[in-house]
Amino acid sequence: MLTPLLLLTLGLTDAAAATTVRLVLDRPLDTIPAGSTAEALPDGPLPSGEEFVLTVDLPPGVSATAALSVWPAQGQPCAAAPPADGPQRHTVGMAPDGDVLSGRVPALQVGQTYCLSLAPRLMLGEEGMARLAEQAAAELTLRLPDARSCDLDSGWTHFAKALSGGLAAAGFGAADASSLEAAAREAQSRYRRGPGPDACAALVGAQGEAQALQSILDAEGARLPSADRASMTQDVLSALQTAQSQTETLSAALIEALNATSVRQRIVVATGPVTLGAQTATAATRDAVNFAVPAAGASFVWWPDQSPALVGWGGVSFYSTAVDRDVPLNELAGAPGDVFRQRVSLTVAVARSTPSLPGYTTSPALGSLSPLVAGGLRLTHYAQLTAGAVFVRVDDPNPASAASSVHAAPVVGLSVDLALVSLFQTLQSP
Repeated sequence: MLTPLLLLTLGLTDAAAATTVRLVLDRPLDTIPAGSTAEALPDGPLPSGEEFVLTVDLPPGVSATAALSVWPAQGQPCAAAPPADGPQRHTVGMAPDGDVLSGRVPALQVGQTYCLSLAPRLMLGEEGMARLAEQAAAELTLRLPDARSCDLDSGWTHFAKALSGGLAAAGFGAADASSLEAAAREAQSRYRRGPGPDACAALVGAQGEAQALQSILDAEGARLPSADRASMTQDVLSALQTAQSQTETLSAALIEALNATSVRQRIVVATGPVTLGAQTATAATRDAVNFAVPAAGASFVWWPDQSPALVGWGGVSFYSTAVDRDVPLNELAGAPGDVFRQRVSLTVAVARSTPSLPGYTTSPALGSLSPLVAGGLRLTHYAQLTAGAVFVRVDDPNPASAASSVHAAPVVGLSVDLALVSLFQTLQSP
């Protein structure tokens, strides 16, 4: 069950604006560790036949980018990682847009099932960076008493290790290695320019003094006069107080250096991936008459032993499925039968004129009409190669006979689907 952490809505706008689908995640983006898989569902059906905007809510104070992968399921379970290639394999960049991540998804094929996978990369907000800075500063400070030296300003790797450990302790995912190095270098540079190195040197000096005095007390204290012993004990306490004060100064300097905006902007935390599983594109398309569309064409009529004659015609092309006129033909997905139905039609038409047959008298086969029936194969979204037959009535060549018979003459040509709704909206699209 998905926890309703992010309330999302589907907004349908006018024809000039893209449909928006927002994702419901099972947890906020900044709490998904890298390498673990989170779940998400769209708040409404994925539209088909049109580009749409996919959005994901951002946690307060968190900026992010993401790579969204979309591919047809093709009857297979959805994997977290998208396939390397294949039809309609899309990778979409998502960028911050106010309080959401937003990306435009290319038109999906009508009636097909798709897999979606989101790979977010987060930049910590001010609150998250403050938590990280405290964790990392504490880790750096705790190392110093054992090291007995101030080597924080001699290499950025100390800061990188502390930032990496702080990210884990603060509940964030692992940072990108190059971004972690950049952040560590920037933090160390800021630390060296602040009061940190002086405080660190004073801390190590005070600790060394306290330890040396304590060693003398332990070895010689019994033989010392009471006044000298009390004075030396007070010096030990004073050195320890100085060390404590310098520890607080050092910790504050480290937190200030680590919490700098320039450090935060360099840290990129990889999370996810987020998988949406199989989602089916809705059966609605922009073309309101996609099963039966007006068609017009011109075909050559092939009479036996005669030169071909050209005849124009108009009619209707019938498809057995909702036709998708947005996905390129070579990118159509689904079973072979699904692709076949997208490209093949049956056209019923009427010839504009009755084809003539030299040496014979011809007339319309059906009243005043010459029917034409042809199968069509889509070559583009609107153009088809057609082949079939035109039916005409041919009179008996014997002048003494009034008989006539219906003949079917083969026709081959090109036609255009007059899918006016789809064509008009395509031309109007920005």
